[in-house]
Amino acid sequence: MYEDRDPSNETASTMLTAYLPVSAEPDSADRVLYNGAWYEVLGEPARWDKGRLRHVKVRLWGVTH
Repeated sequence: MYEDRDPSNETASTMLTAYLPVSAEPDSADRVLYNGAWYEVLGEPARWDKGRLRHVKVRLWGVTH
């Protein structure tokens, strides 16, 4: 997780990496709810369908006030 606070306008930008179940089908236009906050999906999700640890990796971005 990366957070950048801007004291001049009291906002914070947060970037997260989430690992979702392989059955998830997120799109770059989707939003994800995590810990009560909504995050935008950045770019295209990366699907890992090999081996035992199959997952979908997404980068998330959100702004809080």
